[in-house]
Amino acid sequence: GWFCPGNCTQARSFICPPGSYCPSGSSSPLACPVGTFSDAYQAFNASTCQACLGGYYCPQPNLTSPAGPCDAGWYCSGGSTARQPSDPAMGGSCVAGQYCPQGSVSPLTCTPGQYCALPKLGSPS
Repeated sequence: GWFCPGNCTQARSFICPPGSYCPSGSSSPLACPVGTFSDAYQAFNASTCQACLGGYYCPQPNLTSPAGPCDAGWYCSGGSTARQPSDPAMGGSCVAGQYCPQGSVSPLTCTPGQYCALPKLGSPS
């Protein structure tokens, strides 16, 4: 949970900042990877970096929170790196017969009386 750039003593160590982790003996923080985030101080291993929450995306390393919600018409199932994920493991676009409001974790099925003939809808017509 600490790093020491160059030759330092225990008194001159630096606390590992959020968005990163510092294994023992680190000379600099290691970034939480794309698709993850961490708001923890003093993290000492990569397991502190959490997969991006469902409905949100984490497009760059070193994030302390998700960048924002996935776009309307799309869903992010977790660990997404894009607001419009193309990797089926991270989510995708809603198909005809479904809709996805902004920040969706999974597609919603149109119920009788709703119109969802087009793909990538954020709400029924």
